[in-house]
Amino acid sequence: MQNDLEHAEKIFKEQRQLLKTVLGASPDYVSLQNRDLVFQAVNKSFCEMVGKSEEEIIGKTGFDLFSMQKAETHKKEDLSVIESGKPLIQEVRIAGDRGDQWLHVVKIPVYDDNGMVIGVLCSGRDITEFKKVQEQLTQAQKMKAIGELIAGIAHEINTPLGIILGYSQLLLEDAKSESQSYKDLKTIEKQAKTCKKIVSDLLEFSRQTQSTATLHDINKSIEEIISVVGHTFSLDRVVIEKNYDPNLPPVMGDKEKIKQVFINLFNNAYDAIGSDGIISVTTSFDKTNNEAVISVADTGFGIPPEKIDRVFGPFFTT
Repeated sequence: MQNDLEHAEKIFKEQRQLLKTVLGASPDYVSLQNRDLVFQAVNKSFCEMVGKSEEEIIGKTGFDLFSMQKAETHKKEDLSVIESGKPLIQEVRIAGDRGDQWLHVVKIPVYDDNGMVIGVLCSGRDITEFKKVQEQLTQAQKMKAIGELIAGIAHEINTPLGIILGYSQLLLEDAKSESQSYKDLKTIEKQAKTCKKIVSDLLEFSRQTQSTATLHDINKSIEEIISVVGHTFSLDRVVIEKNYDPNLPPVMGDKEKIKQVFINLFNNAYDAIGSDGIISVTTSFDKTNNEAVISVADTGFGIPPEKIDRVFGPFFTT
């Protein structure tokens, strides 16, 4: 009889140790509380999350570990699971110093041999990366819808614009160059062409255009853009400082699209400065990653932290 008890106790200890090892290796945050919401068991990940050791947690409640607001929320959820006997599954966002963290939380009732609920087992899984991918997918779908909408509107606008432009050019042929009518018609023609260009840009944005990748000199491409925008910038005393790597190798890519990127970067920097400032452009070669590195910096007011997440949204501007 004594040997049987010792054998049973040995098996129980081994199983308990095995369970502890398994839970300790799990990246999920696991905790067990009794009906009074006192912690009975926690794993290593849970301890790391709350910043306390297992000994400091066992025998305590959520009010000893979390803020009053969080503890009250947990208490309400846990009591609901105990009283209803139904699991609770939810996604929770936790604000932290390093940004928001998303958890997939599952709380299930724990029963004894008589079918009575004796506690709550809680498991939380970090799904922050999954949520980021989900948000990116949502944004991609939103962009697709915007692109389709833009394409439809642009095509509708193109027809009347073509008519306005055509008639203004016909009238210009009969108007005298020194007359007021001629000047007015030239204004109409100019603005119609501007609208046509905007519509063309919108259509370009809305569809996937064919890229032509070639080897080209990045330094030369940047210099071509500066020659276009430099004079305009200088009128507001905005200086462009250049620091090119003379040994920068040719880069494979769509030259025109890359030049458009530089135009946008310079224009954004110019808008941020307003007047009396410096835009610095630097090129270098990262041998480790075999990459060309281009940096554009300005002395402008910068981007407010609350707007950082929106900078790549179409048509967003401050």
